[in-house]
Amino acid sequence: MSTPDQLFDLPRLRPRVGAARDSLRLLHVIVGRDLHPGPLADEIHAASRGAIRVECVAGLGRALDHLRAHPAALVLLQADDLDVGRVALAELKLAQPALPVVLLTEAEDDEAAVAAVRAGAEDCLWRGAASGARIVRVMLCALERTSHAATLRTQAVTDPLTGLPNRHALQKAIDHAIAMARRKGRALAVLFVDLDGFKDVNDACGHETGDRVLQEIARRFAGRTRDMDTVARIGGDEFVVVMEDLDDGRFAATLAAKLLGAAAEPLVVQGRATALTASVGISVFPGDGDDAAALIRHADTAMYAAKAAGKNQYRYYRARMNEHSRARTALDAALERAFEQEEFDLHYQPVWQASTKRISSCEALLRWRRPGHGVLLPAAFLDTADEAGLAGRLAQWVLTRAAATARRMREAGFDVPVSVNLSRRQLLDGDIAACVQRLFADGLDDAALQIEIAESVLVSDEPRLQQVLAELAALGLGLVVDDFGSGVSSLRALRRVRPASIKIDGALARELPEGQDTAALVSAVVALGRTLGVHVVAEGVETEAQSRQLLALGCDDLQGFYYGHALPDGEWIGYLRWACTAVVGTDGRTPAVPVLPGARRRRGGVTRFPGSAGLPGIPGAPRVSKAGHVVFGRFRS
Repeated sequence: MSTPDQLFDLPRLRPRVGAARDSLRLLHVIVGRDLHPGPLADEIHAASRGAIRVECVAGLGRALDHLRAHPAALVLLQADDLDVGRVALAELKLAQPALPVVLLTEAEDDEAAVAAVRAGAEDCLWRGAASGARIVRVMLCALERTSHAATLRTQAVTDPLTGLPNRHALQKAIDHAIAMARRKGRALAVLFVDLDGFKDVNDACGHETGDRVLQEIARRFAGRTRDMDTVARIGGDEFVVVMEDLDDGRFAATLAAKLLGAAAEPLVVQGRATALTASVGISVFPGDGDDAAALIRHADTAMYAAKAAGKNQYRYYRARMNEHSRARTALDAALERAFEQEEFDLHYQPVWQASTKRISSCEALLRWRRPGHGVLLPAAFLDTADEAGLAGRLAQWVLTRAAATARRMREAGFDVPVSVNLSRRQLLDGDIAACVQRLFADGLDDAALQIEIAESVLVSDEPRLQQVLAELAALGLGLVVDDFGSGVSSLRALRRVRPASIKIDGALARELPEGQDTAALVSAVVALGRTLGVHVVAEGVETEAQSRQLLALGCDDLQGFYYGHALPDGEWIGYLRWACTAVVGTDGRTPAVPVLPGARRRRGGVTRFPGSAGLPGIPGAPRVSKAGHVVFGRFRS
């Protein structure tokens, strides 16, 4: 495992082919009838000032044996007969295609020289006009040309960031592995690896740090594989490993476990220990595909199955996964169309002030009217929207639509702020501060809009995320912390952000009134809110008993099904008109105060709703069902 100090101390790139060395080894090969080297080797050595060391071999067979045992940087092929020289050249290029060869002949023949170059020679010289200095110059130029060509070939098949093979090289590797597997009757496996949470590191710490993380992960993956395996990076944080020559595809699970362990080893990013995980999908030849495209696609599908199962694990491809893959692809496309077809809606759920029984605010909740699927809640599509890069676009749509509703409420005489839930990804991708600034510039009152963030966002120490929250606070936007008490919170973070409200997690409300420990916890949160001057809202209130105890514990506001379901935009203003004009009592003379929708009618006491026929003359009034529930539009509270 790398220590923090050594983590990013990666080796420099290896020098290019042909980079300067102490001396270059030149193999002088003589073929034909005259096998005497003469003084040529001494001339070349002297002209190069010792930079080229010449070794002379007579005969093609000896030359090929010598090259296998002692590789040379270049070859000077001397032939007294052009036909013999072209045959020897062909054999040399067949044995070592990348080795630069300069042909030296006794006869001057321009056409033959052109033919030799077409056959693979770097140049063709006439011995009578070839001094040692000229041969050195030609040889060095040939070496530079081949070095540059080798660099271009390497770049074409190499990922420039990690030095691993790229997508093009991966295709060739899988094609070769399939050919070998068919010939030997063996198996091969393709492992598709995607890092979990890398985008968060990239966003929080910057792309330069993200690149160094990818380099380190690439180094770890390469160190966990066999020499015959291919590790490729095909883009972003996606890697593919090809395992050749397997008895059985089950052996891929061993490597998958090693890759998961390599990804999970601690990283030190900007002085802080950070842990990543990975999800791995495995496809096996021949059962899961008979070409590279199918094997990669099916391994990718299995990787998404691993992510859906909780991440940090591997999954083998199964045919039924195609259904999930097709459904995901269809969902991605449907989300794109939803913007164009205006299929998104906002529903609004009231938040009631406990002491005065007045609506103090409302929460905007996103809904998707997907054709053929009914109305979908955010849990059904938000993760997919995030992965499809639509988080920011969706956040801006929600803010704009909520702001329009806030304006309509103000115009109708209702001073009811709207709070909008935004995820961590939406805060990072949505340019939220700029969007809010535009809305305020268009005349929206800064008290009409609030942003709800999860407790995990509040306590996050990501610099970029904290910068966004600071920008929103600087604009005067109210922040609401949702699900407070659902995890380990940070009082320091609460003091730093100082939100307008905190919402007690609905799971705590559901444990009341029986849970004494829960009651103590709620009481502590209320006391904390009082100390910091922060409003405390209890959400998830579903029964009268819960409502009474939360009120007794000192909660400022209450929200939940007991106080009303979320209503569509078109019904919300009418609901407000009813809520602010309904009266309590049977004689109609009781002072007008908003009632608590959702409470049952009580015999012998206060009748909250006068008559089961509803409230005549009040626009948008709900009706009371036979069971005594308030029914507004299609929704029952």
